[in-house]
Amino acid sequence: MNYVSKYADSGVLDGIDSEMDRQLSTFEAFRISLTDEQRKGIRSVAEGREGIVNTVCRIAGNFIECLPRNEDPAEMEKALEYWGHLTAVIQKVDKLKEALDDTQAGLGADLMGMTDRFTNHLQTARKANNNLDLAMRQVDEFNQKFGTRNGSGDGTDTENP
Repeated sequence: MNYVSKYADSGVLDGIDSEMDRQLSTFEAFRISLTDEQRKGIRSVAEGREGIVNTVCRIAGNFIECLPRNEDPAEMEKALEYWGHLTAVIQKVDKLKEALDDTQAGLGADLMGMTDRFTNHLQTARKANNNLDLAMRQVDEFNQKFGTRNGSGDGTDTENP
């Protein structure tokens, strides 16, 4: 079974790559970088918390007289709008990443299927061809090092040990 029936030409992938670089460069002035330690201890808006953030923002805007003078609900409204924009962009980037990941996984399966078929043909032909037999020792070494699923040692249908 082939998963990938049509390949994007290098121009399409180069265009995506260049555009991603351009967007990363554009966003550089606005990005932050958290350490793993900071990520663990940070209290952030997570799934289920966005509702309370919206509610508090709305109530604070309606009852501004109840807030200290140094608190401005407009600042929270602006941050919440920025949050929404970031969320929309992240969803699109995630969608692109999932599409690329799925395509690469399918292509990887196609490549392993081709590798298995080609190896089987070459294994059969190597019996009558000394040069091919010598070349196929690289495949033998790979199979000895990484093993095979079927345990025969004559194919490249491997998995990580």
